Amino acid sequence: MFGSSDLYVIICSCISLLGGVAVGVGLAFTGPTIDTMRNTVIDTAGNHIDIGTDSDLHVLKSGTESSIFGAILLVGAIIGTLVGGPLADAVGRRAPFFIASVISVPSFVVLGCISNVYGLMFVRVVNGSAVGIYWSVVSVYIGEVAPTRLRGVLGGSMSLAMALGIALTYTFGVAALTDASVPGVTSKVFCNWRLVSFLCTIPSGVQLFTPFVIPESPRWLAMKGRTEEARRVLVRLRGVLPTDPELSKELAALCSTATDTYNLRRVFHSWILCWREALISVMIHVLVQFTGVSVATFFQTSIFLKARLGRPDIMAITVQLVTVAANAVACCFIERSGRRPLLLMSCLGMMVSQLVMGAYFYMDRNGTASNLAWLSVVSAYLYQIAYAFGSGPVRFMISSEIFPDQIRSFAASMSALGNTVSGFVCLVTLEYAISGTSIEAVFWFFGCIAAMLFTFVYLMVPETKGKSLDEVRALFVH
Repeated sequence: MFGSSDLYVIICSCISLLGGVAVGVGLAFTGPTIDTMRNTVIDTAGNHIDIGTDSDLHVLKSGTESSIFGAILLVGAIIGTLVGGPLADAVGRRAPFFIASVISVPSFVVLGCISNVYGLMFVRVVNGSAVGIYWSVVSVYIGEVAPTRLRGVLGGSMSLAMALGIALTYTFGVAALTDASVPGVTSKVFCNWRLVSFLCTIPSGVQLFTPFVIPESPRWLAMKGRTEEARRVLVRLRGVLPTDPELSKELAALCSTATDTYNLRRVFHSWILCWREALISVMIHVLVQFTGVSVATFFQTSIFLKARLGRPDIMAITVQLVTVAANAVACCFIERSGRRPLLLMSCLGMMVSQLVMGAYFYMDRNGTASNLAWLSVVSAYLYQIAYAFGSGPVRFMISSEIFPDQIRSFAASMSALGNTVSGFVCLVTLEYAISGTSIEAVFWFFGCIAAMLFTFVYLMVPETKGKSLDEVRALFVH
């Protein structure tokens, strides 16, 4: 699969994927911390363990505040996705990595230092804007530097990087466990989320320096008419001589679609004209969100607490580590099995897992099914494996494959926008949906959406395995 000539492009892709790790860290921050922040930690018998009145870790005083704190990151991500695409088209694919890191690192530091709820909300929005910028540029950069035969493996790694970031954050949460401030509670049951916030600066802190060691996208250089620079970058990325005929052919293809001016109105108009591509890209992100992926990321520990499982924090870490492993396997199969089969199998797995999770909470609605708590664990594992094996990596590849060069970054931003808006709606309405219906009804709803996603993929999404970006474009040109 990989040759010696691929080493440089693999290194560049891995460096850019630190942005994906930073996205996962930002998304997962509330996973291990939210129950301490809102003082809702319970033991395996369902009894509340109070953190005490003197603790500076209890900062969210109501369910509404905690719901908004969890979801408001995605408001910032909406801003970031709207800015990220045009920014990448205007100043290049590398600069947004640095800009996002400059935003992310201070926001986590400030988050760990303050207690005012409005300040916490504001900092979450700022941090979310960095998440949105990372989100909209990582897959585009990798899709443009990777050769066709590696685009599936490397392009699908965005989901793997996010899974690593999520697992890392849950690990930070376990490392930051602390005692309560009240007598009688000596076990480490609360999470020092301030320490977690400081630790979350690590991926973005490293990313601050990486844009200076990776090359600019050759496609972006060609779009700007900088042909010789594009040639030099391609020589390094492909590990070939400047006289290589395949290199000349690839450069000619890049230059044939080049345009030197960026006009937002024209780009938006072109995106609308590519309505089928836009529908596919946006709807996959939206429907995946409404299968409950953000709920699992933001509140995995809380879900296990509701199931009254021992050591829910450790259980959450193991789920995320399994997700990382499944993502790694999926990246190897994307070019062998194709995008469509993985997506379809993924949808079926997510549907079954969410329906089973709902069935468990239905049987346990009176607190009498503790002997079936293993069902919630199996369902959580199955959902994350199914998501990681298809919907996770493939959805991030779609926007980087099916659109023309001139609107690829903008299209990635629009897809990320759909992702963040739907994720925000899902998270902010979660508590109201559970209280208005039941937790089992919410999971059954997620399962039904997964069935809708299966139908949509089956009817609308073409196979792009083994095709160059220009060949993929030909699938949509009538």
